Amino acid sequence: MKRLGILLFAAALTSLNCHADPGSKSRERAFHNLMNHVGKIIKKGDRSQFLGFYSAFRPDDSQRVEYDLNLVFAASYAADTFFIDFLVASGVDINCHGNNGQNCIVFTVERFDDEDAFEGLERIKHLAEIGLNVTHVDNDGQALCHYAAEKNRATLITLLKLDPECQGFLDLDGQNKRGQTPLMICAQYGLLEAGTALLQAGASTSIRDTEGRTALDYASIPPDPDSVSDAGISPESKKKLQELLSKPIPAVEGAGDTTTGGKSGKAPQFSTPAAPVDAKPKTVKP
Repeated sequence: MKRLGILLFAAALTSLNCHADPGSKSRERAFHNLMNHVGKIIKKGDRSQFLGFYSAFRPDDSQRVEYDLNLVFAASYAADTFFIDFLVASGVDINCHGNNGQNCIVFTVERFDDEDAFEGLERIKHLAEIGLNVTHVDNDGQALCHYAAEKNRATLITLLKLDPECQGFLDLDGQNKRGQTPLMICAQYGLLEAGTALLQAGASTSIRDTEGRTALDYASIPPDPDSVSDAGISPESKKKLQELLSKPIPAVEGAGDTTTGGKSGKAPQFSTPAAPVDAKPKTVKP
């Protein structure tokens, strides 16, 4: 299999280095095929094959940005930190981002679900240590907390909030360009576990979006049938969130009050997150 991979790589390099117009579709297709192949190698965790590919391929200036972007995104998703560490040590910009402004933190959040939340916490801390701006805001005004809400990462939200090394990583009440907070996203899609974690962490329920809606308003809007089937919205979870948003929620000590943003002074009171809701709001890919 390794010999086959090397042959495929050589074929791709031949296509990329031919005298065809650099903007031709054949050259672009060969480049993307190569990137997909390298991404699979990173995902598989094959260090030696990755190093061979990386040392052999020297993209020209027109490919440099996309090349680095694909490698950083793939490496941030990998189980092994070797790849992202190697790229950073090689001078690749870990803060590169796609056309939508998303950097690699979105893929890290996607990679580690609640079963791997502790590993996800350590990965985010590691990325911050090697230079990633984990509070980066994308073109839509969304950041780490929005991504965690969209993926229903309840345990990760809780761990990030409680870890002293991660203070400031989560903007619980950050608003995107539509004025939506992470809590509003949970209410919109019926993401009960993440919504509960945000409330317990001190997210405000009184903030309004650009149309004047609160999180409770979002939870009170029945999902249309198409949204239920397309995004996996759970009407039952929306109803439970509506009930939670209608009453005070115990908050983390020192976190903002869920209605006023003031200090609550209460000890942490976290319930064990239930199994993740089957909701799949669509995250824009680069």
